[in-house]
Amino acid sequence: MAMSPIMVTSPQFVVTGTQAQPLKPWNVQREPGHRTRSCGETETLRLSASLVACIAAVARGHRRQPRGGNQRCHQVSLAAAGSTIETLEQADLSEEELLALFKEASKGKDAVTFDQAAGLEGVDAVLEEGAANIEELKVIWGNADEPLDFDGFCGWYNDVLKLYDAFLWQDAVAPPSELLAEELGAEDLRGLSDEQLLEDAPAIGVKVQDLNTSPLKPAQQMKYGTLTEKVPEYIEPPWKLAEKEVARRLGKAPPEDEDEFGSYEQEAKPGEGGLATPSAGGRRQNVEITQLFRQACDENNLLSFEDMKEISEIDDLLSSEDLAEEELQDMWDGLPKKKGETIDVLAFRDLLAKIDELFEYVEEEEEEEDPIQALMQFEGGGIQKAKKRSLLTVKQDLLDALGRLEAQQDKPAGLGGSEEADGEVIKLAGELEDIWRDQVGDFSEFDGSKLAGLWELVYSTSVKFRRWESVLNGVRDIKDGKFEALIQNFSICEDDDYNEYDMEEVFKVPVGEDGKEEMELSMRGQGSWKLGIQSNVVTGEEDLVLKLEITGVEFDTPDDAVDNCGPKTLMSPMCRTFSYGFLSFTDDDLRVMRTSLTGRSLYIFQRIPDDEKAD
Repeated sequence: MAMSPIMVTSPQFVVTGTQAQPLKPWNVQREPGHRTRSCGETETLRLSASLVACIAAVARGHRRQPRGGNQRCHQVSLAAAGSTIETLEQADLSEEELLALFKEASKGKDAVTFDQAAGLEGVDAVLEEGAANIEELKVIWGNADEPLDFDGFCGWYNDVLKLYDAFLWQDAVAPPSELLAEELGAEDLRGLSDEQLLEDAPAIGVKVQDLNTSPLKPAQQMKYGTLTEKVPEYIEPPWKLAEKEVARRLGKAPPEDEDEFGSYEQEAKPGEGGLATPSAGGRRQNVEITQLFRQACDENNLLSFEDMKEISEIDDLLSSEDLAEEELQDMWDGLPKKKGETIDVLAFRDLLAKIDELFEYVEEEEEEEDPIQALMQFEGGGIQKAKKRSLLTVKQDLLDALGRLEAQQDKPAGLGGSEEADGEVIKLAGELEDIWRDQVGDFSEFDGSKLAGLWELVYSTSVKFRRWESVLNGVRDIKDGKFEALIQNFSICEDDDYNEYDMEEVFKVPVGEDGKEEMELSMRGQGSWKLGIQSNVVTGEEDLVLKLEITGVEFDTPDDAVDNCGPKTLMSPMCRTFSYGFLSFTDDDLRVMRTSLTGRSLYIFQRIPDDEKAD
């Protein structure tokens, strides 16, 4: 059953000249008789502080930089923390707040077990973000088999907060908070839980004024100045801000003479606070370093020794025996490590500098070459040019790899995949994006009408998608539903700036007493979409952002009726993550999206031909 049409009577933004003028929010009306549940009806946030509330407050205190004229920052902090201003300014919770949490975890008893404390709302978010693992929490606890009284619980709880606080300062490649913030008023934020305010911040999106493009139409070209007359300003990366903060806390003035990557004209020393100190005298550009780093780093932007050996340039050196693995291991041992035996992008930059010192680079006067092609002179002579394959060849290799995975897996859309099986797809998708970027040119002139039409999800490498096995069914409105397919439809309206978007997920549900028979049920979401440009602090390049605004979701019921989903569906982690992605490649029949700054979390779509639409 299709959704009843939504009639939009007032656009959220009207573009006049070169600046977007905000108007009143969408005035959404439905046809008479249509049953709906208002997504604006939300419950008030709990006043008792929780782990996530304090973490969200601490994170904002370190990541958010105050901007003049923005009076919403204070309101957002209060709404997110759900506590007093004093709580935002102190590292530990008050005794009353800790007592409330202790009673909640212990169920009113005098002692709390480790499993009960670890089950508090938000601890799973700390684990998912990589601030700590379960074993580290047990070490802080002591003997995980022994319960703790109130005093012991308070010490453990505050230590977890401090651990997360330290993790924030050591995050060297996380995107700046301004790229992750959403233009939400205090009224909207009251509907978010503490966990939702902490998790999946990129999925909430960026403010429309920060985007350099407007919604695209068939005859429309994107130019700088569509929504703002300002060219995007350089945003200082978080690792540089962290280094300055460390220097400030130690009473040292940060060095003024820095190169593009933050190198100082002084002897390299071990990094402060877990940060790798940049080495001086490097010959490589930032873009080259980050492109190599992203070939093998994980979703937390960290790199292990084994994964590093798979990077194309290092693999070539090892295969040709120009570099011995023992030499590489010695260099690795001297690098500052992050969690476990992993390094960040800064330490990787230092490693490349050490490798480069083994070779003699000969500078020759050459005619101006394509800056993307690396020109290197090794001992023994010969200039090596990085030759790129044709786009059609790489695309066909990607389609062949997807075909093999589909034949091997018993679940659709990559739900039966694994990190090991995804390696070839991730590598080919990264190569395809690199070639596509060369051909597509300036993103500000990208024609968004290329996205119009129906698209089906054919494969995803997202760990989160495999965990939830759905985008819209996070609340499990369709019980025991097995994911079958996901279809997207992008429409373009030539009369205004509202581009319609709708999607459908299909599930199979067991019926009957024995459950051997199955029936097909669907969930349908509807809203709008827009495109924008955002700086990528990992690659040093710009990303083309596709932002979805899903305003309503309905689902089929087993008794052949249709019901509407509540606000929890729209604010579920999977729905918000899926609604904010980066366009990695697109042509007439294939589209590759990524929901991370690196490229390991992919969603690959195939266009549904017109003849299949008619069927």
